[in-house]
Amino acid sequence: MAMFSIKKHSLRTRDDKRTKASELTLRESIYPLCLVTILFFLWGFSYGLLDTLNKHFQDTLDISKARSSGLQAAYF
Repeated sequence: MAMFSIKKHSLRTRDDKRTKASELTLRESIYPLCLVTILFFLWGFSYGLLDTLNKHFQDTLDISKARSSGLQAAYF
């Protein structure tokens, strides 16, 4: 009877070892995928709030539309 050893995959890798993205298993690729998805959502959400914030800056800081458009251009 032959004994087979099954290597258990771990999410931990050595710092001095390079890991290619194509060699990642599904379990190892979940963390980077979730991180990119969350950051992309936050970037899109904040991008959508710029016009609303710009209007509030105009009202609160009593700035003209020209200065407000300069502020919006600085965001981009």
